[in-house]
Amino acid sequence: MGTVQHLVLFEHITGFGLFRVKEFDEITRNFKAHANAFIKPVAFVHFKSVQEAVENVQAVVDGSLSNLLKQFLRRNVPSSDCVLGVSDEKLGRCILACDFGFECIWFGSVHEVLRVIRQNFSRLTRSLITQPGAALSLSVADEKSRPSTSADEIKPGIIAESRARVVVSLARVRLQLGIKQHLADSGIVKVLTLIDELDANLTRSASRLRACYSIHFPEVCQPHFDKQLCLDDINLLQLIANTPHRSTIISNFSAGIFTYFGDSKLASLIANAAQDSIGSELSEEDCENLQNYAQRLLQMNQVKQRHICSLSRRIINLCPNLHALLHCTLDSHLKPEGQEVSKMEYGLSACLVAARLIANAGSFNRLASMPSTRILSLGASKGLFRKGGAIVATSTGLLSNAAKMLGDSKLSVTADNFQQGTINMSLAQLKVLSANRVQRDTVRCRAARILAAKSTLACRADCFRQHNPILQHYDPVSQQSCVPS
Repeated sequence: MGTVQHLVLFEHITGFGLFRVKEFDEITRNFKAHANAFIKPVAFVHFKSVQEAVENVQAVVDGSLSNLLKQFLRRNVPSSDCVLGVSDEKLGRCILACDFGFECIWFGSVHEVLRVIRQNFSRLTRSLITQPGAALSLSVADEKSRPSTSADEIKPGIIAESRARVVVSLARVRLQLGIKQHLADSGIVKVLTLIDELDANLTRSASRLRACYSIHFPEVCQPHFDKQLCLDDINLLQLIANTPHRSTIISNFSAGIFTYFGDSKLASLIANAAQDSIGSELSEEDCENLQNYAQRLLQMNQVKQRHICSLSRRIINLCPNLHALLHCTLDSHLKPEGQEVSKMEYGLSACLVAARLIANAGSFNRLASMPSTRILSLGASKGLFRKGGAIVATSTGLLSNAAKMLGDSKLSVTADNFQQGTINMSLAQLKVLSANRVQRDTVRCRAARILAAKSTLACRADCFRQHNPILQHYDPVSQQSCVPS
């Protein structure tokens, strides 16, 4: 049995290269000499045009073999006593399926060899008769043979220009090849934009309907009469859509017409206020118009809720770790998952916070490439999120979830920018979070930095898990991982 040859297939922007190397494990373990002592070029095939380069690169990314690569492997790789290393598992399995006769591998040491070849490519290919890129450069530039005196002067410029064209073309192709990721990002941004538009229209229309209905029934529309009796937007729309007139409210109270409120005490207060209301009478035509308008707004609100559910599914599929992290840090009273909010303003939820981060970063890949300080500034910006920064809100929820067991001495922490109540924590827990500086802003800022750092790790795990086969079947983060230590 002869000696086994170890070859590596290298993909360059101007063609395919074949290099002979020593044992893969040996070269990665003892790499002290020059690259020429371990790696020798065997053959190189050029791309004749930019179109051919694009087609071959697209075939390699898709995990298939082009005709040029098949002929190159048949001509230069021995059919027996040979091991070929490639960079991608899909490409390796496709080569094995063609049954060339040699073995194909794609494990970690091959990537190290390819990295060394990429760094020393110009020095390794000096021994080749035809330099890589020369044929493609002259064919792309459509230059004929020139005299030796002038060709020597313009040839470096031609090569540089043509290689730049190839790089730009391949960059465009790689962008088109990532169309699945692009569609996922753009779909999230479009759904979020639609939700914002629906929310703005609903809020504006509900405020106008409230102003009109306050002439007939001001007790349920204006908070200065009775804060306990003043209805929110959804309940007011349901009241107008079912029983717009005060006389109908009084007559149908015993029939259980207020079952959609889910609160018998609130229903009795509305019935009592309808008897003693100071509002003016409402004509039948105006009553019918207000009822139809309220029904239309309720239908629009149902459409918005369906889009929010669709956005939540997209976010869970695209970034499950980031969604799980934000879901377990957001407090339960901010936005119950899977439930309809009582106000037109949908508030903060895990899917909406993640969607806004992706939308303002531009794409999920750019968000994953950002440092934690940049994500912290995105989340803390009041111009990007309602009711203060989203990181402020989620860090508030982080503090409340961290307070599982309260001690004897407690401290109330209030999120002023978010205005969503107080959070009671033990003094010892606050000292741990604030590094022995128990101030309200110190605790919230430290929790926000912790959340931003964990959000960065979650984004990178979601975005780049397709490049790591170990993380492809990895479960999202659990709630225990979100409690700061």
